Parts: sequence; C-alpha cells; structure tokens
Amino acid sequence: MKNYLLIAIFTAAVFLGSVQTASACSCLAPAPGVNLKTQVREARSSATAIFAGKVVSIRYSDEKMDGQPVKAYAKIAVTRSWKGPVSEFIEVETANICCLCGYTFEDGKTYIIYSNSTDPASLGVSSCSRTSQIVGKSPDEKYLGKARKPKKS
Repeated sequence: MKNYLLIAIFTAAVFLGSVQTASACSCLAPAPGVNLKTQVREARSSATAIFAGKVVSIRYSDEKMDGQPVKAYAKIAVTRSWKGPVSEFIEVETANICCLCGYTFEDGKTYIIYSNSTDPASLGVSSCSRTSQIVGKSPDEKYLGKARKPKKS
C-alpha cells in the first residue's frame, strides 16, 4: 500500500509540472497507546525484508527532476538479517526528491532497514517505514527474534 501512495504522489508531481506544488510526504503514525512490541510485530509482518548494516556507498539515478536525481541507491554491508535476503551486501532504493517519502541515508552510518517492496529483487525504502539509524542495536531487535548472519560473497 505504501508503494501505491509513493507512485500516486510521484505521478501527481510529474503531472503538475513541479515538485514544489506536490504535497509533503505524510505517513500514518501508530495509534496512540500501541506499544513498541506490537509496532515491530506489525512492521515485521508487512515487510519484505528487515536487516541491519552499514552504508558503504550511495549512488544516484541519472533520471532528474528540477536538476535533482530522482532516486538514491544505498549499498549496505549487512551485519544481521531477520527477514528476506541474507546477502553480505544489499542495495536499497529510495526517492531522492522532495515529497516522495524517500529515506536519507548517510555514508558510513548504520541502520536497521525495513523494506516493504513488492519485488524482493529491488528493495525499496521509504521514510514511512521503521527504517532508522542505529548505534549498536536497535530497540526493535528485542522483538524481531533471532537474527541471521549474512552469507559471504
């Protein structure tokens, strides 16, 4: 469902001719009183992939809108995985322009990543997922279960 929202907002921005006229990204916040355990379990259930790792490089798409690359691709050195592929390196895709709910990765930082892509071969990440920067372990790990180590390439 989140991918459909992303596509709808992107389409609206293209048809309106300017990203500045598109509405800002809005994500559904957890209902009041929903505890972390429930939030993590719901996110795990809907995610295609969940893993943690360090950003080793970021590249950008050639496609541009108002001079800005439309997409960013972060290559992650995976340290542990809970769902989806268990590779040593995984590249995730995210929107790189205003209002399309992209997630901003920083080279050298460590993240826990929740991808809700419909295509497991192309893992996308949005700011509406539970993806977040971490130092050491994420509080989510307590409720995700046993992590798997990545397979060396």
